[in-house]
Amino acid sequence: MSKPMTMTPEVIEEGKRNIHWTEMHMPLLAELKARFSEEKPFAGLTIGICIHVEPKTAVLCRTLQAGGAHVVLTGSPGTTKDSVAAALIAEGITVYGQRSDGRTQHMHNIHRVLQHQPHLLMDNGADLARTLLQHYDYTSLIGGTEETTTGANLLRE
Repeated sequence: MSKPMTMTPEVIEEGKRNIHWTEMHMPLLAELKARFSEEKPFAGLTIGICIHVEPKTAVLCRTLQAGGAHVVLTGSPGTTKDSVAAALIAEGITVYGQRSDGRTQHMHNIHRVLQHQPHLLMDNGADLARTLLQHYDYTSLIGGTEETTTGANLLRE
């Protein structure tokens, strides 16, 4: 098990600044967020995500949350920006994982995401989807997406 993430006000503020800067450069997601805030297309749905936790991921997660989704996120080993994760947690998004996590902790985090019984998956490298298919009853799953060719090839196998 990894040590607890640092969640000081300074760390959270750093993450919020990075997310805000990134959000200013993603106008299409800003438009979707405004629309989703009104329409709530994901109301009642849980979206499980396993992609790099960085500012652009945070903008996506906030957009999905504005659309009514319960967002549960984990990153890939060594790629999580801890300040971004802390800022998302402070905003009510469930984040498992931190930069110092190794492969064993990463797989533990994958299971923690799947225990939320997501309806939709967003994956990078197929860890989330493969673990779901191998270990869980996935009757609540509506659909998902895989970001990488490598992950798509693993899923085809």
